[in-house]
Amino acid sequence: GRGCAWSDGWMDRLAYDQTVSRLADEQSLPTWIQEADSHVAQSAERQHVLRDVPASKAEETDMRAREEAKRARYDLMRALAAFLSDEAAEAELLSFSLRYNAQNIPFEDRAGLVVGMFVHLQAPTGPAAVVAAVMAFLRGGDLAELHRALAI
Repeated sequence: GRGCAWSDGWMDRLAYDQTVSRLADEQSLPTWIQEADSHVAQSAERQHVLRDVPASKAEETDMRAREEAKRARYDLMRALAAFLSDEAAEAELLSFSLRYNAQNIPFEDRAGLVVGMFVHLQAPTGPAAVVAAVMAFLRGGDLAELHRALAI
């Protein structure tokens, strides 16, 4: 079936990156994971790579949308890091992703957010405008303003 660039691209990559990050901080892991660390990391990598292999011709379009979503997420991280420390940018990206993901909104709006971010973050003045919209959403939760800023 038709995939969702937000869920299958943005959030999937976020989950993978969070997994890798947590595995890198061995002191905070339970002993049984520390002992199996390389197996857990290899398994996570295998599963993540398999998600990026289209099972059919019809999935190739979905794959392009997923790649754009992953790129938009990385571009947003870079845009946030231009205004914040790397650590703060990562925290804001995680907060934004989880908060937006929790919204009860139509599939089309999620897809529109991904496309809007991808396009706006490529424009010369886009990153600052996107960062302002994301931070306003995090401070006040104004979903409509976020969607307006990204022309959804």
